[in-house]
Amino acid sequence: MYSSMVATHPVVLVPLELLSEIFLFHKGSENPENWLLSLIRICHSRRRVAFSTPKLWVHLCLLIKTPRRVIPPAAAWLRRFKFLGHTRSKNGADLLNAWLRRAGPHKTTVCIGSETRRAPDGVVRGLLGVSSNIVSLALNLSSPEYFALSRLPPGLFPSLEELTLCSDGTEDWYRPVLTFADTPALRSLSLLGNHEFDPYDIQRLFSVPWQQLTCLIVRHFFSPRGVAFVLGKCRALQRCTIDDVTPGCDRTADVPPPPLVIAVFPAMQRFDARFVDADPGREDGGTTCLPGFQRLSFPALRRRVRAAFPPLHGLCRAVV
Repeated sequence: MYSSMVATHPVVLVPLELLSEIFLFHKGSENPENWLLSLIRICHSRRRVAFSTPKLWVHLCLLIKTPRRVIPPAAAWLRRFKFLGHTRSKNGADLLNAWLRRAGPHKTTVCIGSETRRAPDGVVRGLLGVSSNIVSLALNLSSPEYFALSRLPPGLFPSLEELTLCSDGTEDWYRPVLTFADTPALRSLSLLGNHEFDPYDIQRLFSVPWQQLTCLIVRHFFSPRGVAFVLGKCRALQRCTIDDVTPGCDRTADVPPPPLVIAVFPAMQRFDARFVDADPGREDGGTTCLPGFQRLSFPALRRRVRAAFPPLHGLCRAVV
């Protein structure tokens, strides 16, 4: 009962400073309690956090009241959180808008998750209320909401430093990235989802230079061509995590995929990559050949090499 109730309402509240360790909670997760406890630990370090799903709030309260768990005292930090209602109703959208406006000039972390069907513009109206004050934004929305966000002109979030876009099977969830493309303060971009990326959409969406990004997290990305294109645009990267990239879709294309971009990142301090092939039953044994990653160079790493590659039959190696 507990697991099914939480899984019905996937909500994103990712640790923006520990993105490589915590992944999006979605349906089918075997350890919802562990995810919620991690969520609480992250909330404890944030100044202002907005919740938009009632049941997640209820479960957080239940966990807080459980004496067996080692959790910071609720009285000291529970006041930071605001219960917003659910954005699928008009009331939920109004609550979101009202809370964001009350946040005033303070730096605000906004984490929103919903399955809106009736009021997709509610989230957009709420975000526009204090768009200039948001520094951290994590979204796990429905397709109509993401579509509404993608229609906004760029430049509406001048203070945004950390952006996380997530999906639990929603189509077009990565398209709003263009809305945040011209954000001068953006330093961290995280794309977390389990829906297929179109490699040609990726090339179109990331046509803007992401030279200011210092942290890039990509998980469950579906196309290595898209990964290579993104990396080629992020010359200032200091930390990069690419996890569960499944290149199986390129194997089924009529035209073979182009070679990956061979990039040099002079500021790179940490690079983690784990590639899993979508079709392990192929004739070549299911190995993943990513030739572009064999010649990555990280001068900033020097002696402390922390680039992690799986063996993959010796095809992937980091040369420093």
